[in-house]
Amino acid sequence: METRTPGTVLADRYRLREVLGRGGFAVTWLADDLTTGGQVAVKELRLDRVPDWEAIRHFEREARVLRNLRHPRIPDYVDFIAPEPGPEGTFVLVQQLAPGRALSRRLADGWRPDITRVRDIAARVLETLVHLHGLNPPVVHRDIKPGNLILSDDGEVMLVDFGAVRDRLATQSSLGSVVGTYGYMAPEQYQGAARPASDLYGVGATVVHLLSGRPPSELPHTRLRVDFAKVVTVDPPLARWLERMLEPAPEDRFASAAEALTALHACAPTRATSEPGGALQVAQPLPDDRLEIALKDGAPGRARWLAIPVGLGFAGLAWTLARGAIARPLLPLIILAAIAIVLFVAQGWPLLAGSSAKALLRLDSREWSLERRVFGVRYRQARGPLRELRGVDPDLRSAHGKRRGVALITTGRGHVIARHLDDATRARVAELVAGFLARHPGG
Repeated sequence: METRTPGTVLADRYRLREVLGRGGFAVTWLADDLTTGGQVAVKELRLDRVPDWEAIRHFEREARVLRNLRHPRIPDYVDFIAPEPGPEGTFVLVQQLAPGRALSRRLADGWRPDITRVRDIAARVLETLVHLHGLNPPVVHRDIKPGNLILSDDGEVMLVDFGAVRDRLATQSSLGSVVGTYGYMAPEQYQGAARPASDLYGVGATVVHLLSGRPPSELPHTRLRVDFAKVVTVDPPLARWLERMLEPAPEDRFASAAEALTALHACAPTRATSEPGGALQVAQPLPDDRLEIALKDGAPGRARWLAIPVGLGFAGLAWTLARGAIARPLLPLIILAAIAIVLFVAQGWPLLAGSSAKALLRLDSREWSLERRVFGVRYRQARGPLRELRGVDPDLRSAHGKRRGVALITTGRGHVIARHLDDATRARVAELVAGFLARHPGG
């Protein structure tokens, strides 16, 4: 049998460059498209290398399904070429080249993602499955695993290799063939009865591999369950989510990819990531329909005006006490105490209060809320429906031109978020809120 080599041209159009992967009886190449000048992924299945027609049926089904799929996380279908008659013919399936490297290759090179990255990967895969399973009929991938997930440098995740895809649900009278990868296959797949819940099992098994660095097939099992708790330490909510994803019985898993995605977001703890100057923190990870921003407000300038009435008050007290003979020996101490208190109110109090002054802005798909706190005590709060929110003014000023600070602009008024922020932080707050409103227009 002839072996393909780099430089071979298939169908007078695709020049093979290097092997990207091998699976089943097919080989996937990086190739140059001589017509467009771009690069593509070429998957070839040679008739002289398949033992029966089952592999050919899977290949043709993959091409048929991909031709009708349109999703940003699935490489676009480009071309399908049937072989010329004869035993040495070759099926060719061409797709858009997915940028990045397979998770399996990254793991083999020693890559160990943190829990936040793993959650993000799982969420992106589930979002893709929400689309696939929502088609009519549902499209079940049947081979979710690190080798079929391409992670780009900017964090995007592409789902590839639909060679095991099923575009109709099996019934008792029409069970399909057993396809998938051991360790990532749900138990029902061994009976040829794949369903959308089978893909959820594959996502759960992939998460375990990413967190442990070991394929699920190498981990201990207890009564058909992957005993990941012995090798993976995660928060209880995520552990319960994983347990449900990996339930042996499909009816015990989440009812859909959408439900699994919602549950994943719900069990994700928030953490604060600092931005410009450390004055701004954004809670992450959060669902796309929520935004939380915490701001350190700096020293409230109004506090300095308290020095005037406080100083006058102590001056009056000192004068009153000085008129009494008994208090006269204490007059120097009273004057020193008054001066110290006036200086504290004028300088120390703003610094102390300012260091603890915080503003917390929360947005979701229905409403906004704003809290202001000093020493952990809430002294001001405002809220309203999101549809009334018009955006953020990073430099709100009074009618006399006096700067009031960065403010939320709602119908008819402005709500000051913080007064003492640098220009970069004020601009960043405006950018975050504008981005959220663009994703949720009209509330």
